[in-house]
Amino acid sequence: MGVIWSSLRKTIGYTRPVRILLVGLDNAGKTTLLYRLQHGTVLTTVPTIGFNFETFNRLNVEFDAFDVGGQTKIRQYWNCYYRHTDVVLFVVDGTDRDRLGVCREKLMELICDSQLKKAMIGILVNKQDIKGALSVAEANEALDARLIRVQEWGAFETSAVSGDGLPELVEWIVARMKQRGVV
Repeated sequence: MGVIWSSLRKTIGYTRPVRILLVGLDNAGKTTLLYRLQHGTVLTTVPTIGFNFETFNRLNVEFDAFDVGGQTKIRQYWNCYYRHTDVVLFVVDGTDRDRLGVCREKLMELICDSQLKKAMIGILVNKQDIKGALSVAEANEALDARLIRVQEWGAFETSAVSGDGLPELVEWIVARMKQRGVV
């Protein structure tokens, strides 16, 4: 039945939105990244208490994006958003070396959750516009990203402020979603 549905979708030109989940510790820049992706510019944001939901189109692909707050008390609810997620964007504040251990712990929880075994994982080392920000190699080492074995994953240096790294991220997502037959 799945093959028939997939063929029918392609014949009539229907594609479903790609579902993205942005998570990471507080102040990593998740909401700023979301609005940069949606509007192409930086908007004023406030700390997310709960979640934001936005839709946007990039490279002729529709995206539904959930941005979930990263405060300690909110992290326990991240798993409420896992179901049907295609791509998890795990946003790391590239200037916050003191909390890399917590980031690693949260990333390991994500990759071990059975609801996300088919989701792609994008590690975004954000705030590259600030001197001294971690490189992808440094972040991957600190986060033990080599332990990601079930999910397809990639790591990107990004700046929500300048937009650097976001075109490459979107191209990566779209290419992989096309390979999977999602879009």
